[in-house]
Amino acid sequence: MLLIIAAASHELAGLPGLVRHRSPDVRWIASATIRGQEATLVANGAGRRAVSRGARALLARRRFRGIVSAGFAGALDPGLDVGEVLVADRILHGGHAYPARIPSACPPGVRSGALLTADEVIGTARAKRDLARGGARAVDMEAAAVARLAAEQKLPFYCVRSISDGADEDLPVDFNRALRADGSFSMWRVIRQAGCRPGAWRRLLGLARNAGTASRSLAECLTGCEFGA
Repeated sequence: MLLIIAAASHELAGLPGLVRHRSPDVRWIASATIRGQEATLVANGAGRRAVSRGARALLARRRFRGIVSAGFAGALDPGLDVGEVLVADRILHGGHAYPARIPSACPPGVRSGALLTADEVIGTARAKRDLARGGARAVDMEAAAVARLAAEQKLPFYCVRSISDGADEDLPVDFNRALRADGSFSMWRVIRQAGCRPGAWRRLLGLARNAGTASRSLAECLTGCEFGA
């Protein structure tokens, strides 16, 4: 069985045949079949701590053949467009580089390269340009924690990320101010920041559309890849 870990359930919503389950110790859990292989999908919040809590809860009671860190990422490489998929060959965080396997039989057009895991939401084009100097093509907040956990468990590790915001794009609000300690986002804090600024609301709607595009392309890639043991 494959374990697929995301920050939020909407990142995985495009996968066909999802069956939702209840769990006392993770926020969202489901099952699906990917290329004939059973998979458990979990989303327990944004950030390394939240994703580690959810993954460890499942690993304590089930056996898995491999782990996939999946979800959205912000582009650092201007050549990556919204909806394109990056299959990472390594994860960079805190001076460490964690290797990641490349799945076989990936769909055409999938990109590869390094993914950087940051400790906060990277919300400005300027910050993205600064981070790009380190050689990563995209940035997320969870993959390094999943890579480390897979190494501890001696399990094959993969990372598949769909681009949800471009390298030259500023996010419409500061999502770090909306991030709760448990890894969830407060919509009230997002709304309060947007306030009465029509431009902020238009950009939030655009970001929501980008998320839908990213979710569909992520699902297409995940169902087209072969994750070996």
